[in-house]
Parts: sequence; structure tokens; C-alpha cells
Amino acid sequence: LYFTKELGDLPWRPEDLKWFRGHVRDLWPEEVKQYTLGGIWCESVDLSEEVLKILNHPEIMSFMADAAKAMGKTDAAELIYRNLGI
Repeated sequence: LYFTKELGDLPWRPEDLKWFRGHVRDLWPEEVKQYTLGGIWCESVDLSEEVLKILNHPEIMSFMADAAKAMGKTDAAELIYRNLGI
């Protein structure tokens, strides 16, 4: 499915992508429910690849953890730090 660039500008996480895919499938008419949802594209960018790029950059993840901690979301920050091995 193709969407505008603006959808890709949102801060997607893997669980967000799974949630979005599920909701898109829920909106499909019965006659196409047997089909598999392919990629979700925002202009020419595959959204699932963008999510993986972010997860593979420790400096981005570290920044996100620091931001979560600064906002008082210590559980989220600890989870990110743990995944980074910090």
C-alpha cells in the first residue's frame, strides 16, 4: 500500500507497524481478506525498512532513551538501555 510522505515522518516503532498493519487489514472488504498485505510505502520508502534502520543505530536509540528518561518515562528508557546493552 502506498501512503504520503507524512505517514513516514511519524516516529514508528516495530509494534506500531504491527498495529497499523492489523488495522489496515481490519478495514479490508471480506472479498479481499484472503490476500496478504505487502509492503507499506510512504512515497518511495518502505516503512518497515525505515523502522529497522532506526533500530540498528545505537546513537539514535540512545538519544530516544535519554529523551524518554527526561520525560519521566523511566520504564521505556530502561528497556531501550537494556536492549543497547548499557
